Amino acid sequence: MTANFSTEFSLSMGESEAFARLCGDFNPLHVDAVTARRTQFGGTVIHGIHLLLRSLDELAARQALEYQEPAALSATFHNPVLTGTVVKLMVTAVGATRIRVSAQSAGRPAFTSTVELKPAYADAMIEDLEFAPTRPAEMDYPPTVSTGAVPLQLGRELLNRLFPSLAALVSRSWIADLLATTQVVGMRCPGMDSIYSGLKLRRLAQNDGSASELRYQIAGSEGRLRLVRMQVNGSYFAGTIEAFFRPRPVMQRTMREVAALVPSPICSGHRVLIVGGSRGLGEVAAKIAAAGGADVTITYARGQQDAERVCAEIKESGRHCETRRLDAMDLESERTWLRSCNFSHVYFFASPPIAANTDRWNEDLFQQFRSVYVTAFATLVELTTARRRHDAPVHYLYPSSIFVEQPENGFAEYIAAKTEGEALCDRLARQANARFTKPRLPRLRTDQTSALVDAGAGDPLPPLLAIVRQFHQSATPVGV
Repeated sequence: MTANFSTEFSLSMGESEAFARLCGDFNPLHVDAVTARRTQFGGTVIHGIHLLLRSLDELAARQALEYQEPAALSATFHNPVLTGTVVKLMVTAVGATRIRVSAQSAGRPAFTSTVELKPAYADAMIEDLEFAPTRPAEMDYPPTVSTGAVPLQLGRELLNRLFPSLAALVSRSWIADLLATTQVVGMRCPGMDSIYSGLKLRRLAQNDGSASELRYQIAGSEGRLRLVRMQVNGSYFAGTIEAFFRPRPVMQRTMREVAALVPSPICSGHRVLIVGGSRGLGEVAAKIAAAGGADVTITYARGQQDAERVCAEIKESGRHCETRRLDAMDLESERTWLRSCNFSHVYFFASPPIAANTDRWNEDLFQQFRSVYVTAFATLVELTTARRRHDAPVHYLYPSSIFVEQPENGFAEYIAAKTEGEALCDRLARQANARFTKPRLPRLRTDQTSALVDAGAGDPLPPLLAIVRQFHQSATPVGV
């Protein structure tokens, strides 16, 4: 038996979709990239139980679970792991029957787990079925439904594909119970707006194989954290699981609310491109510019429905707006369009997911930020000024962050990339036919800044209204 080792792995979207059919947890956070972009994580994340079982599969591959099974299992999921991100796994034996597992991803702790092993029971009969996709329940905090149950199933083909070493064990019924816990969290309680926080499970005194479902009952909650604690009882395990009610996507001010505060002439005659205008700060800026009389084009990378929603809202108010797909990481594919459009003002709200890193410097994370805030922005300026060498300059709004002058722990890579982006603006102002505005924005309320505990993010409309007004004040309308 080899119980002390380290290894690395990553899990693809295809594997997450297969895992959803194995466990019955089809929460969009894990399998729908467009919906997941509206969470504070900025994209799809791996099921916590998927990570845990993959780790146990690594143990089984090294014969650490031979003729044994988890008699007690605890896990804490510290930070989400984005789909496709490398997970670094460290496994340590503690005595003859206990194993500690820890994992990191993107420089942050992902999860920790302790497994206590005992000789395996005879395997219970679990139905060999996959789950069909369904929609998660939508539940407000505090929950009003306190009890429920999910069926125990274990699709053998999927189990063998995803966890071949676990599939080869003599005892596998415990896996069905573990899978059922993520269905409880992701589909029932909290359901749609959930984050699986942790579990503490212990093997039942006797497994007679008669249970066909895992039952759950709410046992407590913590209001400030929006956390719910549930007792669970299945065919093999009994114990507790915990989950957070995560914040729902942030709804920005309506076009009617924005228009009521914007004097119509402030952007009159200006042609405006808003890169990343389908939600968040870009959505608010698009509404302000349109209300101010600008001809607005908003771009999106994945959020077509959101972009069309914003555009329709602007048009319904009698203003002009268009949408266009534009990936900041592939601007060259739109070279012809960007060079031909005669935009007077360009807003750059493109951003990767912003996550804190309280560990040591993470070069990969810095390069991820830099690829958008520096490289992509430089390419955008090059393409949109290419044919304006003798015309009026293009005006660029590059939103920086108050963190540059008031650093916050955990954001070193983000701050470094934004600082380099500010320096790029100064350099390009000397080389290109362009003018740059680079306001250092405070923490404002968006999907990216939403958190389990309110961090004091402000309404974006007042500061953006002041910035947009000043940004357009000195510019000459197109064609004048």
